[in-house]
Amino acid sequence: MQEIRKINDFYEMIEHDKVLVIFYADWSGPANILLQVTEDLKEELKSYEVVKVNTDKLMQITRKYHITSVPALKVFKNGKITLESSGVKTREELAKLLAEN
Repeated sequence: MQEIRKINDFYEMIEHDKVLVIFYADWSGPANILLQVTEDLKEELKSYEVVKVNTDKLMQITRKYHITSVPALKVFKNGKITLESSGVKTREELAKLLAEN
């Protein structure tokens, strides 16, 4: 899973067809669990580009997208948000959520 480290890279990435963005912080246990769940689902997520954004390092993006708690996830399609969710998810919950998108 690629980590977005620069603001311009984030905006370039979300213009792609289907991008799953996981907003996390190193200190957040639930966020680290969601990152692992996402990693476990990588075979099922082949239709998505999956990236992560550290909310402590990219505060401008964190504020713009109103990320008030981690983990949070957003799916972008050609720059538009098509799905938003927050909190840790089980493998099954995440798979179902993304299948409905």
